Amino acid sequence: MMTEKGASISAPFWSVLPPIPLRGVGTPLVESVEHYVTRLAWMTGTAVHRILALGRPFKEPGRHRSAMTAAFCGPSISYKPRIANLEALTGIDTIRYGSFYLLDNLLAPGAIGRNSTYHRWCPQCFEGWDEETSWEPFQWSIGLRVTCPIHGCDLEDRCRHCGAAQKLSVTYMSRRTCGACRGRLGGEGKVTPKSQYVHWAESQISKLVGLCATPGREPISGDAFELFAKEVLRLAPSKSLLTNAGMSALARLVRVDRKPCNRVKNVRVNLITLINACAFQGISIDEMLLNPMEAASLPLVERWGDYKSLELSPVKSGDNSAALAHCLEDLLSHPQLSYLPSPNYALDELSANRSAASLRRREIWRRYTQRYQAQGTSGVLRKNDKVFLASLECLKTIKANPFATPDFRRAQRLIAATMCIAREEALCMAKCASHWRRTVELSKAKALRLTGHELKAYKKLGGIVEMGW
Repeated sequence: MMTEKGASISAPFWSVLPPIPLRGVGTPLVESVEHYVTRLAWMTGTAVHRILALGRPFKEPGRHRSAMTAAFCGPSISYKPRIANLEALTGIDTIRYGSFYLLDNLLAPGAIGRNSTYHRWCPQCFEGWDEETSWEPFQWSIGLRVTCPIHGCDLEDRCRHCGAAQKLSVTYMSRRTCGACRGRLGGEGKVTPKSQYVHWAESQISKLVGLCATPGREPISGDAFELFAKEVLRLAPSKSLLTNAGMSALARLVRVDRKPCNRVKNVRVNLITLINACAFQGISIDEMLLNPMEAASLPLVERWGDYKSLELSPVKSGDNSAALAHCLEDLLSHPQLSYLPSPNYALDELSANRSAASLRRREIWRRYTQRYQAQGTSGVLRKNDKVFLASLECLKTIKANPFATPDFRRAQRLIAATMCIAREEALCMAKCASHWRRTVELSKAKALRLTGHELKAYKKLGGIVEMGW
């Protein structure tokens, strides 16, 4: 459109959702995208799944595209298109800085070192919460961060009153109360003594998040760690302080072959590997990622003379995909199983990571989810899953040992009375739940590689109730 004087007027830009900015951009205390999207849903008077339904569709293996899960911060296979949709819907192009968007080419699925579907919080932050100025920092979602970056007290992941874990996929106004007992999650924070190395590791996490939160920064190259690892091992023999034992420790740490080719076995790494490599070389994590060749050339290798092993124990990446594959394969191969329960239950029971499972066990994951979704509409599946969960609880009440044959007649009556369904349907679901319990425990045993005598004792004890491996 032109005015009388010939000056052009651009059309106003209208976004589908209000342009609410991400808080703390450019600082290590940047707001997480998970918290941002729940805050956005609250301010617009809608739900997260309705916001997601507004965006362009994209393929999410094993998950309905409108489901609310902790897949906004990464690293995973679906968080980037979700963030792209959020930025297009709001017109805010800085939402990506509350996630690992800039490290997507470097980090492996499950790299944050914890189950990302559960919530962590600082009780003091929740106690003094202000709707206008408070937000949940991205650092809370990282496993290596064990204290609040603001108050220094321990981060909590369970209710102080009932001990229940808190799902991340709750509404904005429910995030500060327990989903089980409705008790307040805020209060006085506890401070547990930490080693000097843990404090140093947390400072590196702050630097890493600050790096990811810097507006305008280009994504970190996927070969940054590979270049660093190769250069360190190439220069290591010329450094007089590095012994053969230190050389071997470094090679194991960065997962690099010590052969002449120095081929990196796995370029995608987790955070514990990055932190430990920085500690071994005596550099900060931003130095390694931004200038890998210069960081590798610094003559600081093994400057700690008493170095034996770093204090941080390797964190569990939430993979356990081998046990999950055993479980899903067995369930699919059972010809008389009347109902396949949701794969989410196997994920939770085996402490497996969804992203790792869908990437490393892609075929079995795809086959199972297709069979599960083919059993009916979403409403039918929700109803059947509720009956399945009730059947599991009834069987646990009747027989604690999943390898023992339960009293199906009693289970049939309990399930039918609890869920108000026909006894025939209750009996089928009881048999399905019994087989599922046995399959899950056998999958744990296979992953543990138990011998015959160990497996016999394992069955006698009733398996492993909590995954402590």
